[in-house]
Amino acid sequence: MASHGPLVTDQPSPRHGGAGTGGNEASPTAGAIDSQSVKTTESGGIRGFDAGKTATNCVCAEIKGRKRHIIVDTLGLMVGLMVHSADIQDRDGAPDLLKSIRNRWPWLLHVFADGGYAGDKLKKRLQKIGKWNPGCRQGL
Repeated sequence: MASHGPLVTDQPSPRHGGAGTGGNEASPTAGAIDSQSVKTTESGGIRGFDAGKTATNCVCAEIKGRKRHIIVDTLGLMVGLMVHSADIQDRDGAPDLLKSIRNRWPWLLHVFADGGYAGDKLKKRLQKIGKWNPGCRQGL
């Protein structure tokens, strides 16, 4: 499972660690995770086939390219990003992203996701990387 790795930045956002926090670093407590598959050309970089993006359940055609997993806080500010080949399923890419943000955002414990992130396999992997309160909903 190849990955470009997480987006890491030390730049404070207006909400995350900004002024007025009384000396404490601000940390979101809830967020939402989702992924997006994007087409790529054959030149350079990792790519794969996202079988979940077919004409039967999506307005788009089959995607051959990359998938980006993004987690945002409740204000919509990005707290993490990871890029994989498109053949990585949502539930398989989520633990790597959540593990990468754990130290930076220690109070982010509640994560909302759509049905693509449901399953016992994901729950077992999340238990190994810390305390999480995942909430999956169809049509989120």
